[in-house]
Amino acid sequence: MFNFLYIATAIYAIIGAPSVGKTSIINELKKDGEETIKEVATELIEECIAKGDCEPWLKDNFQPTIFKRQLQTEAKLLAKKPSRFFVDRGMLDNLVYLEINGRKDTKEYREIEKKLHELDVGNRYAAIFYIEPYNNKNFSLEKNPIRRESTKEALALGLKIKAAYEKYYPVISIPGEMTPKERANLIKQKIKALENVAA
Repeated sequence: MFNFLYIATAIYAIIGAPSVGKTSIINELKKDGEETIKEVATELIEECIAKGDCEPWLKDNFQPTIFKRQLQTEAKLLAKKPSRFFVDRGMLDNLVYLEINGRKDTKEYREIEKKLHELDVGNRYAAIFYIEPYNNKNFSLEKNPIRRESTKEALALGLKIKAAYEKYYPVISIPGEMTPKERANLIKQKIKALENVAA
């Protein structure tokens, strides 16, 4: 079930593997006048690298810091009471990253899991959009200081993230063989259709 009738501000999560085009879509939505939140993890990693910490993800508090910052960023925007906004990655991504990094049986995982339960994560988002990889089978991820996964690892990560949200939401897939602008427009078209059904 989509949640238009239950929340004052509709939050739309843009999810998927690294480098599949989420940020490009967010940028296009912002150009169209939509309220958006960029990926917090990338922002934090860039800040750490600028300070000389080239592997901040190895620290115990890395994922909780991302989680806390994302929650604070969303709270600030929610306080302005926009009708809707789009976020680059949702809250459940934090648990997936902890799991793939072998940190599922940890205090930080349990604390984030508890907080997500308190936030009622299954009703937090109006809809979830899963971004398919660019060019689908021809997708190739180029590593950099922020994107450290191989193409195979990135694709597997994307599917794990998708599965995490499918426990709570009917995830909507956005094709890979489209430009960022076309993808952004498709997302808005799908939202309009969902709103018409909910009305």
